[in-house]
Amino acid sequence: LTVKDNNLQQGSEIVQYDYQGLDSQKWILRDSGKNGWVISLLSNPQISISIKGNIENGAKLILSRTQDNDKQKYRISNVSTDQSKKENGIYKIVMGVDSNKAIEVAGSATENNAKVDIWDFGNATAQKFNFEYKEFVTQ
Repeated sequence: LTVKDNNLQQGSEIVQYDYQGLDSQKWILRDSGKNGWVISLLSNPQISISIKGNIENGAKLILSRTQDNDKQKYRISNVSTDQSKKENGIYKIVMGVDSNKAIEVAGSATENNAKVDIWDFGNATAQKFNFEYKEFVTQ
């Protein structure tokens, strides 16, 4: 998951892109305490991944101000072990309020800048994401 054009501001679209270690590809997961995790920019936790519009098939993912609302809450679980532990692996990301809606790369596209949206969960490859956890120190 990458912020399109490395544009780290509200309204920017989330796309699929080969990992390059950019700030636009680094995320922090925070337990919302209700209905799942909030996925925020590591470089600016006040901005998080959010659904644009209604939670429905085809809705785009964008950055918006962190509000801990239903459009920003996700359940994340390891595909092979069905655990939500913080360890490297392949994960599915579904909506906290509707576990039938998952984040996916639209049309199973593999090219850089491919659209990322939500769709009915079908355990498709395009709905599985590799997580690599890193420790960081805040100052």
